[in-house]
Amino acid sequence: MSTYVWRFWGVILSRKIVEGGEVGRYCRFLTISVISAMVWKMVLFPTGLLVQTPMAYRVFILLSAVFLYYISYRSMIASLTLSTAIFYMVLATDLF
Repeated sequence: MSTYVWRFWGVILSRKIVEGGEVGRYCRFLTISVISAMVWKMVLFPTGLLVQTPMAYRVFILLSAVFLYYISYRSMIASLTLSTAIFYMVLATDLF
């Protein structure tokens, strides 16, 4: 229940935040840093099925996703789709 209360207050208070302002930039940087930390945690300390994949595969796919993100004009959908396809191809062919 407390999660929904904080989400409600977040929606109400975020209406007053200017995206280009200091608070908006701070929120964006904070969000990016948290997401980056979560991604690196999944790569370095995996759980579930990712434990069975070698570290080289995980790092290769992460780097390819970042590369594809920048060459696809910062399209998150394109980079995730292509890096997922590359991940399955790498696993199927056992390249490393």
